[in-house]
Amino acid sequence: MQHLQLSTPEARNYLAVIRPMGPGDGRLSAELLRRDGKMIGVHITNDLCSDYLWFERAGTEYRCGDLFFRGAYGAVLQRDQRHFLWLGGEGEVQCGAFTLRSEFPSALLELAPGEGAVLHARGTGLLQVRVAGCMREFFCEGEQVFRNIFSNWRAS
Repeated sequence: MQHLQLSTPEARNYLAVIRPMGPGDGRLSAELLRRDGKMIGVHITNDLCSDYLWFERAGTEYRCGDLFFRGAYGAVLQRDQRHFLWLGGEGEVQCGAFTLRSEFPSALLELAPGEGAVLHARGTGLLQVRVAGCMREFFCEGEQVFRNIFSNWRAS
Protein backbone atom coordinates (compact mmCIF):
# COMPACT_ATOMS: atom_id res chain seq x y z
CA MET A 1 0.00 0.00 0.00
CA GLN A 2 1.24 3.47 -0.79
CA HIS A 3 0.59 6.58 1.26
CA LEU A 4 -0.58 9.89 -0.14
CA GLN A 5 -0.25 13.14 1.76
CA LEU A 6 -1.20 16.54 0.38
CA SER A 7 -0.50 19.88 1.96
CA THR A 8 -0.92 23.06 -0.02
CA PRO A 9 -1.77 26.35 1.63
CA GLU A 10 -4.96 27.91 0.28
CA ALA A 11 -5.67 25.08 -2.18
CA ARG A 12 -9.06 25.35 -3.90
CA ASN A 13 -9.27 21.81 -5.32
CA TYR A 14 -7.64 18.43 -4.95
CA LEU A 15 -8.01 15.55 -7.35
CA ALA A 16 -6.99 12.06 -6.24
CA VAL A 17 -7.04 9.06 -8.57
CA ILE A 18 -7.66 5.92 -6.52
CA ARG A 19 -7.61 2.70 -8.50
CA PRO A 20 -6.80 -0.92 -7.63
CA MET A 21 -3.58 -1.93 -9.36
CA GLY A 22 -1.96 -5.34 -9.79
CA PRO A 23 1.80 -5.90 -9.36
CA GLY A 24 2.56 -5.54 -13.11
CA ASP A 25 0.06 -2.81 -14.00
CA GLY A 26 2.58 0.01 -14.25
CA ARG A 27 2.18 3.58 -13.12
CA LEU A 28 -0.86 5.73 -13.76
CA SER A 29 -0.61 9.15 -15.27
CA ALA A 30 -3.35 11.74 -14.68
CA GLU A 31 -3.78 14.93 -16.69
CA LEU A 32 -6.40 17.51 -15.74
CA LEU A 33 -8.87 18.47 -18.45
CA ARG A 34 -9.65 22.18 -18.44
CA ARG A 35 -11.97 24.54 -20.23
CA ASP A 36 -11.52 28.29 -19.85
CA GLY A 37 -9.07 27.62 -17.02
CA LYS A 38 -11.58 25.55 -15.03
CA MET A 39 -11.08 21.86 -14.23
CA ILE A 40 -13.78 19.81 -15.98
CA GLY A 41 -12.31 16.31 -15.80
CA VAL A 42 -9.25 14.10 -15.95
CA HIS A 43 -7.48 11.87 -18.48
CA ILE A 44 -5.95 8.78 -16.82
CA THR A 45 -3.52 6.55 -18.72
CA ASN A 46 -1.13 3.66 -18.35
CA ASP A 47 -0.16 0.71 -20.56
CA LEU A 48 -3.56 -0.94 -20.00
CA CYS A 49 -6.03 1.94 -20.21
CA SER A 50 -6.90 5.38 -21.48
CA ASP A 51 -9.77 6.86 -19.48
CA TYR A 52 -11.46 10.24 -19.82
CA LEU A 53 -13.77 11.30 -16.99
CA TRP A 54 -15.79 14.52 -16.95
CA PHE A 55 -17.43 16.04 -13.88
CA GLU A 56 -18.79 19.54 -14.28
CA ARG A 57 -22.10 20.05 -12.47
CA ALA A 58 -23.09 23.03 -14.63
CA GLY A 59 -22.31 21.12 -17.85
CA THR A 60 -19.49 21.57 -20.32
CA GLU A 61 -18.16 20.65 -23.75
CA TYR A 62 -14.82 19.07 -24.50
CA ARG A 63 -13.26 18.11 -27.84
CA CYS A 64 -9.86 16.55 -28.51
CA GLY A 65 -9.21 14.72 -31.79
CA ASP A 66 -11.95 12.10 -32.29
CA LEU A 67 -13.17 12.50 -28.70
CA PHE A 68 -16.17 14.69 -27.86
CA PHE A 69 -18.20 15.19 -24.68
CA ARG A 70 -21.17 17.43 -23.90
CA GLY A 71 -22.94 17.22 -20.56
CA ALA A 72 -22.29 17.29 -16.82
CA TYR A 73 -20.99 13.80 -16.00
CA GLY A 74 -19.55 11.23 -18.38
CA ALA A 75 -16.65 8.93 -19.23
CA VAL A 76 -14.86 7.06 -21.98
CA LEU A 77 -12.98 4.00 -20.73
CA GLN A 78 -10.74 2.19 -23.19
CA ARG A 79 -9.38 -1.28 -22.37
CA ASP A 80 -7.51 -3.14 -25.12
CA GLN A 81 -10.34 -3.82 -27.62
CA ARG A 82 -13.18 -2.90 -25.22
CA HIS A 83 -14.75 0.55 -25.01
CA PHE A 84 -17.18 1.85 -22.39
CA LEU A 85 -19.06 5.13 -22.93
CA TRP A 86 -20.99 6.46 -19.93
CA LEU A 87 -23.33 9.41 -19.42
CA GLY A 88 -24.67 10.37 -16.01
CA GLY A 89 -27.71 12.03 -17.58
CA GLU A 90 -28.48 14.30 -20.52
CA GLY A 91 -25.59 14.72 -22.95
CA GLU A 92 -23.43 13.16 -25.63
CA VAL A 93 -20.14 11.31 -25.65
CA GLN A 94 -18.23 10.24 -28.75
CA CYS A 95 -15.02 8.27 -29.16
CA GLY A 96 -14.00 7.46 -32.72
CA ALA A 97 -16.86 5.63 -34.46
CA PHE A 98 -18.88 5.28 -31.23
CA THR A 99 -21.47 7.84 -30.06
CA LEU A 100 -23.92 7.74 -27.14
CA ARG A 101 -26.60 10.45 -26.73
CA SER A 102 -29.13 10.77 -23.95
CA GLU A 103 -32.11 13.07 -23.42
CA PHE A 104 -32.13 12.22 -19.72
CA PRO A 105 -31.40 8.62 -18.74
CA SER A 106 -28.08 7.59 -17.27
CA ALA A 107 -26.52 5.16 -19.75
CA LEU A 108 -23.53 2.86 -20.16
CA LEU A 109 -22.60 1.52 -23.59
CA GLU A 110 -20.28 -1.52 -23.62
CA LEU A 111 -18.58 -2.31 -26.93
CA ALA A 112 -16.43 -5.32 -27.74
CA PRO A 113 -15.59 -6.64 -31.22
CA GLY A 114 -17.18 -10.02 -31.84
CA GLU A 115 -19.43 -9.64 -28.79
CA GLY A 116 -21.68 -6.84 -30.06
CA ALA A 117 -22.84 -3.90 -28.01
CA VAL A 118 -24.82 -3.77 -24.77
CA LEU A 119 -26.63 -0.65 -23.53
CA HIS A 120 -27.52 -0.30 -19.84
CA ALA A 121 -29.92 2.55 -19.06
CA ARG A 122 -31.72 4.00 -16.05
CA GLY A 123 -34.34 6.75 -16.15
CA THR A 124 -36.98 7.80 -18.64
CA GLY A 125 -36.24 9.21 -22.06
CA LEU A 126 -34.68 8.73 -25.47
CA LEU A 127 -31.21 7.27 -26.08
CA GLN A 128 -29.32 7.17 -29.37
CA VAL A 129 -26.36 4.93 -30.14
CA ARG A 130 -24.20 5.21 -33.23
CA VAL A 131 -21.51 2.69 -34.12
CA ALA A 132 -19.53 3.04 -37.35
CA GLY A 133 -22.30 5.03 -39.06
CA CYS A 134 -25.22 2.80 -37.97
CA MET A 135 -27.68 4.51 -35.59
CA ARG A 136 -30.30 3.02 -33.26
CA GLU A 137 -32.77 4.73 -30.93
CA PHE A 138 -34.13 3.37 -27.66
CA PHE A 139 -36.77 4.63 -25.27
CA CYS A 140 -35.98 3.79 -21.68
CA GLU A 141 -38.47 3.61 -18.82
CA GLY A 142 -36.99 2.65 -15.47
CA GLU A 143 -33.97 0.37 -15.61
CA GLN A 144 -33.34 -1.55 -18.82
CA VAL A 145 -30.62 -3.51 -20.60
CA PHE A 146 -30.62 -3.63 -24.40
CA ARG A 147 -28.45 -6.49 -25.71
CA ASN A 148 -26.92 -7.20 -29.13
CA ILE A 149 -27.88 -3.78 -30.44
CA PHE A 150 -25.22 -4.04 -33.14
CA SER A 151 -24.15 -7.53 -34.10
CA ASN A 152 -21.83 -6.97 -37.08
CA TRP A 153 -19.28 -4.28 -36.35
CA ARG A 154 -15.50 -4.45 -36.29
CA ALA A 155 -12.97 -2.43 -34.35
CA SER A 156 -11.54 0.41 -36.40
